Amino acid sequence: GATRGVRCFVVQRLDANDMQGLFRYAPNLPLHRRVEIYDRLKHEVTTFRSLRAGELQYADMSWIEQRGGTREAMDPKLDYTPEALFNDAMVAVAAHPRVQDALGDGVYAEAEPDKVVYRVHEGIA
Repeated sequence: GATRGVRCFVVQRLDANDMQGLFRYAPNLPLHRRVEIYDRLKHEVTTFRSLRAGELQYADMSWIEQRGGTREAMDPKLDYTPEALFNDAMVAVAAHPRVQDALGDGVYAEAEPDKVVYRVHEGIA
């Protein structure tokens, strides 16, 4: 309740460009410190709104370089084929407690699908 009210107050003051109103209850701060805090809050609100709108320029993508670069997603060794998906799904279904309660421990896939058709779209399987 109180936190949400304070957050709404701060965002309203930032949207109205009202630095005096924002720091009405903190009058002992020096002007340069007020300007610094105001600019930082304004930047944080702008970044938050941009991320919610889907703009990725503010997103942290540093993990891409740490894991081998941007081309890692195109590595054929990392393709998840329909056959692998079927095998993983069958293992997960057989291990599920409700399935084991209803059908027992001996749940196995009868046969893999014989005709699985999938297409490569823009270089990604």
